Amino acid sequence: MAKVVFKNQTGNSPELFPINIFDRIAADHPVRLVDSVVEARDISEICG
Repeated sequence: MAKVVFKNQTGNSPELFPINIFDRIAADHPVRLVDSVVEARDISEICG
């Protein structure tokens, strides 16, 4: 049986969309704040 390998994906480079969705989000859109807060969190304890 083949070993399952998961690829890391960052929020800065979506691969599921044919376009870069982040180019279509305004610089002052609230989702930018949410993204920066989530990215700043240290989740090493739960990610291993």
